[in-house]
Amino acid sequence: MIQPKISVVTVCYNAVNDIEKTILSVINQTYPNIEYFIIDEGSTAGTMDIVNKYKNVA
Repeated sequence: MIQPKISVVTVCYNAVNDIEKTILSVINQTYPNIEYFIIDEGSTAGTMDIVNKYKNVA
């Protein structure tokens, strides 16, 4: 049986205090067919450093 793909989108701006918790919540889901998009609107407070830490996590 083919499982439908679930897309999760996080939109953020200077979310350094919350983005890692959000990313971990998504990547720790047990459903196997998830794609995850993070849209950052030009953060300057270290948000992208955290996003890039998880960039290649499957």
